[in-house]
Amino acid sequence: MINSGFLKKISPNSLARLVLVSFLLAGLPLILAIGSAVYSVDELAKLSQKAVYRAVKMTQGSRMLMENLTDMERSLRQYQILDDADLLNAFQDQQQLFLKTTEQLLTLKIEGESRRNLSELTELEKGLFEVIGSKNSGEQVVIQLENFSVMNKIAKELWLSSSELVNQEVSQLNRASTEVQKRILTHSSFLLPASILLVLFFTYWIARPIRQLDSSIKKMGKGNFTSEVSITGPQDLEQLGKRLDWLRLRLTKLEQDNQKFLQHVSHDLKTPLASINEGSGLLVDEVVGKLNGEQVEIVKIIQSSSGHLNNLIEDILNYSYLNSQKSSLNIEQVDLVLLIKELIERYKIQFKSKGITLEKELEPIVFFADREKLETIIDNLLSNAVKYSPQDGQIMLMSEDQDDNVLVEISDQGPGIAVEEQSQVFDLFFKGRSLGDIQVQGSGVGLAIAKDYVEAHGGTLAVDPNYKDGARFSLLLPLEPS
Repeated sequence: MINSGFLKKISPNSLARLVLVSFLLAGLPLILAIGSAVYSVDELAKLSQKAVYRAVKMTQGSRMLMENLTDMERSLRQYQILDDADLLNAFQDQQQLFLKTTEQLLTLKIEGESRRNLSELTELEKGLFEVIGSKNSGEQVVIQLENFSVMNKIAKELWLSSSELVNQEVSQLNRASTEVQKRILTHSSFLLPASILLVLFFTYWIARPIRQLDSSIKKMGKGNFTSEVSITGPQDLEQLGKRLDWLRLRLTKLEQDNQKFLQHVSHDLKTPLASINEGSGLLVDEVVGKLNGEQVEIVKIIQSSSGHLNNLIEDILNYSYLNSQKSSLNIEQVDLVLLIKELIERYKIQFKSKGITLEKELEPIVFFADREKLETIIDNLLSNAVKYSPQDGQIMLMSEDQDDNVLVEISDQGPGIAVEEQSQVFDLFFKGRSLGDIQVQGSGVGLAIAKDYVEAHGGTLAVDPNYKDGARFSLLLPLEPS
């Protein structure tokens, strides 16, 4: 494993520089592989050029030697018969061309039989030149003329050996080509994986602080302000992490101030409300004097309104407390069927008084969740179903395992939820208009709390828009909260 301290030391100061350095380092093995391939191919091209040059020069030179020998023999025989100085000069010119050609062939650094043939040709030509140059007797010239047949034979063998040289060069080129291929494959087998590993490493290195930022933002979005934001990576992202942590602390302070404000306001409201309730009670009891019918009616309205206001204050305090606790999950193993059965026991009296029939299709499921919050979620949904169910109505409870999720559906035969209100039903303190003959008083807090708890688990809570026989709520929770 690479030490994080080492990464911090070599890490550029900004994300842009980190990306640039990453591209350069990840591309370096590819550049080396390409450079090695270009160098190897260039070497092969030079070797090919050299081989072709030698083969062509050898073939041309051996052919020219054969032609020179023929011209030299013809000029010398004509000179012997005609004794014409021009023919001797022609012989000497052909001889100079012969010497030049042999010198060129020797520069090719030919080896083996070809070199021996070339050396033998040079020695025979040298002997012929000495005889002609010294103007020896005609018999010596005739003898030397006879050597032309030997020289022609050797020159022909030299020409034939040039074809063998071509084959040797081709074989050498094939060996060199195979060697170049092996070298390229060897380098590529090391450099290409190295480049891929570098790409993967730098991808992880660059993505890590982004993932840390994403995780921190998700936690804050879910209301979890207890985890410190710590980002490791380029300095600009670390600085962004510090700003995010500062924002976390500010939000924590605002949340605490909000709690204090609600507590203080609620306390300040409860004090005069208690006086109003006490005073209205004294009036109803006619402690301070007898009241007529209208006055009693007014006092009862005051009592009812103050009681309702007191309940609203309690709801606000409860929601404030529960909302502050929603990000803190106490995860444990929960038997869903057992939990639902315990909740049903609480509503037996309501079921009996309203003649409600409860239908259950519960699949045995054991999963991980915050039991207390899950109980609150299902209790709020079941409570709503009971409140809005008509006399002798029916409530349907269903649960099933869906891949990595748990699905719970609770439906009733009440008036349902208006289409235009379905998107607002989970808003805090929202109260939809009454449908049908059922009139229910509520604070509009229960479903908001349930929605918050479900989202804290990483699940969803929604109204089924296709259900027309009342209202159906669908609860989807992961088997293991993230």
